[in-house]
Amino acid sequence: MPLSRAKLRRPPLVSDYVRRPGLIELLDRGLDRTLTLVCTPAGYGKSTLLSAWLHESESPGAWLSLEPHDDSLHELASGIVEAIELILPEALPRTRAWLDGELPSPESLASYLVDEISELESDPLVLVLDDYHVLHDSETHAFVSRIIELAPGVLHLVLSTRVDPPLPLTGLRAAGRLTEIRQTDLRFSEGETGEFLANSLGHEVDPTTARTLEAKTEGWPVGIRLGALSLRKAREPEDLLDRLPAGSRFVTDYLVSEVLDQQMPIIQEYLLRASVVDRFCAPLCDALLEADLAGETPVGIFDGAGFLALAERANVFLIPLDEAGHWYRFHHLFRDLLYHQLESRRSESEVTLLKRRAADWLEVQGFLTEAIEMAIKADSSLAVHLVARHRHDLMNREEWHRLDQWLRLLPPDVLESEPELMLLKAWTMENRHRYQDVLQLAHRAAALLADQGRDGAHALQGEVFTILALESYLKLDGLSAAEHAERALELLEPVAESVRGYAVILLSLGRQMLGELGEARRTVRDNMREVEGPPGTYDARLLAALTLVDWIAGDLQRLSVDGLAYLSAGLQGDLRETVGMGHYFLGVTAYERNDLVEAEDQLARVVRNLPAGDPWNLANSGFVLAVTLEGLGRHEEANRIAEQLIARALEVRDPGLVPITRAFQAELALRQGRTPEAIRWAETVEPDPVYPPYRWFIPNLTYARARMAQATADSRSEAAGLLERLRTTYESIHAIRALTDVLALQALLLDSTESRVAADAKIAEALRMAEPGGFIRMFVDLGRPMRDLLRRVGPGSGQLPYVRRILAAFAEESLGISGEIHLPSTAVDSGQLLALEITNRELEVLSLLANRLSNKEIGSRLQIGPGTVATHAASLYRKLEVTSRREAVAKAEALGILTPH
Repeated sequence: MPLSRAKLRRPPLVSDYVRRPGLIELLDRGLDRTLTLVCTPAGYGKSTLLSAWLHESESPGAWLSLEPHDDSLHELASGIVEAIELILPEALPRTRAWLDGELPSPESLASYLVDEISELESDPLVLVLDDYHVLHDSETHAFVSRIIELAPGVLHLVLSTRVDPPLPLTGLRAAGRLTEIRQTDLRFSEGETGEFLANSLGHEVDPTTARTLEAKTEGWPVGIRLGALSLRKAREPEDLLDRLPAGSRFVTDYLVSEVLDQQMPIIQEYLLRASVVDRFCAPLCDALLEADLAGETPVGIFDGAGFLALAERANVFLIPLDEAGHWYRFHHLFRDLLYHQLESRRSESEVTLLKRRAADWLEVQGFLTEAIEMAIKADSSLAVHLVARHRHDLMNREEWHRLDQWLRLLPPDVLESEPELMLLKAWTMENRHRYQDVLQLAHRAAALLADQGRDGAHALQGEVFTILALESYLKLDGLSAAEHAERALELLEPVAESVRGYAVILLSLGRQMLGELGEARRTVRDNMREVEGPPGTYDARLLAALTLVDWIAGDLQRLSVDGLAYLSAGLQGDLRETVGMGHYFLGVTAYERNDLVEAEDQLARVVRNLPAGDPWNLANSGFVLAVTLEGLGRHEEANRIAEQLIARALEVRDPGLVPITRAFQAELALRQGRTPEAIRWAETVEPDPVYPPYRWFIPNLTYARARMAQATADSRSEAAGLLERLRTTYESIHAIRALTDVLALQALLLDSTESRVAADAKIAEALRMAEPGGFIRMFVDLGRPMRDLLRRVGPGSGQLPYVRRILAAFAEESLGISGEIHLPSTAVDSGQLLALEITNRELEVLSLLANRLSNKEIGSRLQIGPGTVATHAASLYRKLEVTSRREAVAKAEALGILTPH
């Protein structure tokens, strides 16, 4: 069983276990309450009691043994989910999904967990958190406090701890919702001491012996167990008990010495050396015994497996952690005492050598988190090298939370002194889109590299250059971005696939920013590789580069193809972030083509139930999904998504995400005619700095629209100034799609001020840019004023066919204007008027129906699902007043919509 899974198993009962019916009954009665607290010092049998209770209980019981590295919200919540899913497989899919992305607040995460537990069809679930005292982080306690508050009736929480936790115990006690088991409850009585000694020694003992041992250990179970081990081989038991000091505080060192002295030298050495690790198995014991201490390697008749078998029979506080008997640990107190003995008998360098051997073995076996913990105990530089060896592997697999956990394990002063760790921290921040943190960390890492003058630092400098390329790109300096990215690719090692892929993205985007569109795409093609097996992060990032270039350049045809390849790479490589981005780009493509059914299908896959993952992609996908639903006339659903996105941004506590979600709420208000609400928003914010427009939603455009809607001289002047600044910038960086948006808004602003000639010229410029990409929604989204402006486009412009497609989309909107479009009589005949009610995508489907393709074949051609094809076909039948595809094609040919075959 993997080492991490051992934490999820309750300790098996040992052969000399003494059943304690009174305590079992107390625990049973406590099931009607919210919390059971078992709080005693070490060695009172807390874990044994709870394990025995779960063994007898009819209620499902989940177990989690906590360790110091669980002291974070993510690790604690992950452990709880794994513990519950061990007994109820796949019980918590929504909570698990949250753990894959940016976490919400502790209180919100607890609410989601309890809500999902409440849906389980089972008896009240018992969850035991053993060794709760190792947790100190305030977020972990807030998480557990909220669970306690919400859980009555669906979850019974049991905490085993050495000290009272910082939880609302007073209120629970006053409300009768708390069961407490304390030190006095767990002390062995004289009778229980006698029973235990009989079980342990294999024969009845004199009552005086039991009475004396109980009195001198004060009923302390671990002291009694140590006494039993000592008595087992004592020649004069009475003499041993006479010499035993009274009081549990003094008995331990004495009895541990007695227990150790009774063992063979090789077994003593095993016991002492095994105390450096939390858990061990036979091969790990062998590795520890191989370590050369004081110039000698102990040689004996036992290997690790033989030692464990003998130790288990001898009952020396060995606790099995799985049913197969592979992993074991010592009783915590016994382990502490053994380690104290080890430190007193061996030098510091010898103990450090043991820890290094353990760390090496754990690393080789793939137990990397445990290896890092052990390496930190041995030598922080060892831990740094261990993280350095494996970080790229995890980055390449997008395992960001695991990397976060590693960074939390390392001491802060080590993080600040190691450029490699600083760069790793920067990449975890980049994953959260916290670019200012990324840049600061990279500059500090660069300064450290310069100061240290390290040999072989080229690869790290390559990472610095990659982040410098990001900095230049965000500053709209495409030349510097491309130069830094090229330098990065020269320095980065092949193992750094994630970073190399990121550098290719920035190199490609830098060249696109310079207007070198063909070179931008060639950059990606030149860096592609033959893929054996599932695509990795590197391959996905190269496809991401293509989709970003396609979007910024306004090429929807390429974007539909590259976006599909991007999604496919994510699905094949099981890369969740890539899958989400793939659906986003396909959804945006469908939306801009006015294929709202397909857009909803793609974007809902990202947004449905607001799952975890990249919160920024979730937000941006949600923005487009909301306007898609608005276009379909589902206003309440659109508003609900906007509200959920704000709530999500607040939950993940991302300072950059909240403003953009509030800006989108203003955008939706403008579309729904709630103009005063959008104006109020604009009066409370300032326009953002101009960044590269690589996403669909640009808050600055919403700000300009709100100022235009305010319709005062000052507000229009401010809108005009902002739009001109955006136009100049987007033109200089060749951001065609965003530039088209700006031109369309400038045309509307000019038209509202009676500057019709200038407005007509501006809209003609926007149409020339948008037509190659086939954009429809960017015009439809601007409502009636844009419709009226487009109706003035004359036959001589050469743009009339494209304008008709846009006006056809207007006719389908629920704007109360369907059928109101009147073009000059010379423009179209009666058959073409009918065509104005058919969308561009429906015309594509109609032409393929004429070629006698099946729905599946049509879907393959258009990169949409067969169900979406059927939806478009049904819409065509309704508009053409027919009932079959043959009739639809015949009528379309008769009306001049299709050329007869």
